[in-house]
Amino acid sequence: MDLATASSIVRVPDVGHRVRQLRWFQSTFRRHAALVMGEHGLSGEVDGTRLTSAFLAWLERFHATRFYARMNRPDFICYTAGCMLSELIRAEPLRVRVVQPGLGGPAEVWPAGFVYVSYCLSVAAAVQEQDIGAPLSPAAILDRADIWTSFRENAEEDPATAISFFDLFVGRRPNWTTPEMPILRPAARAGSRLEARA
Repeated sequence: MDLATASSIVRVPDVGHRVRQLRWFQSTFRRHAALVMGEHGLSGEVDGTRLTSAFLAWLERFHATRFYARMNRPDFICYTAGCMLSELIRAEPLRVRVVQPGLGGPAEVWPAGFVYVSYCLSVAAAVQEQDIGAPLSPAAILDRADIWTSFRENAEEDPATAISFFDLFVGRRPNWTTPEMPILRPAARAGSRLEARA
């Protein structure tokens, strides 16, 4: 997945705080969705009420787990982006269809999911670059259609699994059993072991 569409988000200062503002979230999601759909032969429309519902659920989860940012900021960025993906999948704010079949790849396997992942990756990449100064690179596995088939089947049944798949997509080790609990993430446990040795 090409994150070139993230460039407009990266240029906005303080994305980490901006994304917590409903109007900014709504406008950037709509622009990003239109751009990604246009690039991948998709067409669709955004349900504003469902998008607001996804945002509010994500923001509540963000505030409930922000303690984890003090423990491991880079992993918190990936975790909260995974939570955002989970809430978008749960709320289903995007109705999308393939208008140019035959292009193949993830966008055809799960068009709406492709837009959601692209947006969450773009936001996470912008926040990480601005806050930590390190790029976020999608893993090669992100382009595999078989992974997207599994992702769609699992996330539609249990949206929480989207957090684990997001970790997989950015090259982090997922927590498949309790994805919504940041303290049980592999990166959190690794940090605890390092502190115990110090």
